[in-house]
Amino acid sequence: MLKKLNFLHFESLGSTNQKLYQLTENNVPSWTVVSADKQSSGKGYANNVWLSEDYKNATFSFLLRYPFQVQEELAIFNMWISTEITRFLSNWQIVAQVKWPNDIILNNKKIAGILIETKLTGDKTKFCVIGLGININQVDFGELEHVSSLKLENKVLNFDIQEFIKSLMLHFYDNFYKMETKQFDLIYDTYNNQLFKKGKVSVFEINSQKMNGIIQYVNREGNLVVDLEDRGEKSFRHKEIKLLY
Repeated sequence: MLKKLNFLHFESLGSTNQKLYQLTENNVPSWTVVSADKQSSGKGYANNVWLSEDYKNATFSFLLRYPFQVQEELAIFNMWISTEITRFLSNWQIVAQVKWPNDIILNNKKIAGILIETKLTGDKTKFCVIGLGININQVDFGELEHVSSLKLENKVLNFDIQEFIKSLMLHFYDNFYKMETKQFDLIYDTYNNQLFKKGKVSVFEINSQKMNGIIQYVNREGNLVVDLEDRGEKSFRHKEIKLLY
């Protein structure tokens, strides 16, 4: 036990999110962490598949029993999770960015993804299960493009995966006061300051059509605002637009 963190480690699971979701029925407390060396059916954001080599990466989920306002606070909470990961990595002089909505990018390559699943009571969350996949020591990603790991991007670093998970969870725990005290302006500004490709001409795909645009910011609702060539500023929800890079 670290402070109020409760770690449950498994050698093999289908999905850490799924396991932790099941454990909520047994009333496990907030800040329960489930990790696995092997994950056979890990999920990414918006039903994407998260592929991870066994024993090489940090695949874990944690539980928060907290009444977030669904309309006003969940998008900010996603921003908080993303930016706290980049802040944590900065301890090793690793300068990472956030690719909307919540991929962690290092040297133009994805090293981490986040999946937040919720159970609601009215317009508030009863609890959130936050799943994270962070590429640590994997060095072969086959034909996957724009994917990397901490080991590939900085060969000097040598992380023990379980110690990495414990340290990151302690960082989350120590910085959750920003959500509790509603420091939303700080979180929002930090997220937008770390936004991948912000202010740069990029190519986007919208309804199978490619066009140029410039990311302006992500709004309070979590939507991406892009200044599109010949179309002006438009706001997009996830899956409505794809950044090509």
